[in-house]
Amino acid sequence: MLIESASFELPDKGLFLLQGPNGCGKTLLLNYLFQFKIAENVDCVLIDQSSDRILKREGIISNIAFSYDLSEQKKAEGMLKELNLGHLTKHKPKHLSGGEKRIISLLRGLIKETKVCFVDEPTNDLDVNSIEMIISLLKQKAEESLVIAVSHDDRLEGVGNGTITISEGKLKSDTVIIESDHSVWPEEVENTKKQEYKSFIKNQFSYNLGFLFLVI
Repeated sequence: MLIESASFELPDKGLFLLQGPNGCGKTLLLNYLFQFKIAENVDCVLIDQSSDRILKREGIISNIAFSYDLSEQKKAEGMLKELNLGHLTKHKPKHLSGGEKRIISLLRGLIKETKVCFVDEPTNDLDVNSIEMIISLLKQKAEESLVIAVSHDDRLEGVGNGTITISEGKLKSDTVIIESDHSVWPEEVENTKKQEYKSFIKNQFSYNLGFLFLVI
């Protein structure tokens, strides 16, 4: 068993953290929720570790906006200036630090107008200043959209509007009402190796949506 069946409701706006120890299924759950909302035709975006990839042949603004639309490019410039990172527009992508790449990739996802934003481990391997910038970005986005961020970083504790914790296969929270009764994960999961979880969920997705209900 990975996670017991559960149901909970989140508002249209706000920042909520999904926390728990390594290996508890945070990222798997985040990806599942993202695919669940995609299937419901909800306008949403997933910002994960693979999003840190930078197009080396493109400028910084193009890496954020991913568009030649002038209004979107100006928005990207404005976001950098708000973070006092306007000087990055003069840099080449290959000269960015790890923290700067993470911020650029985060801006790339946050610049999109979406109802829900899913973020996986936004503060991994970052210094204090970069973490503060990222927290600021997530809070700004949460003013207009629902942001669900996975993190095991204790420095994010208390940030946002609420936290949902995965503990021993159960979802717990002091700020979100969670109803849980019994596990409805397929028994086959218990015999599936960890590295096969993602492909297993992908194959089961079309007809096995009952294990967790999220109302947004």
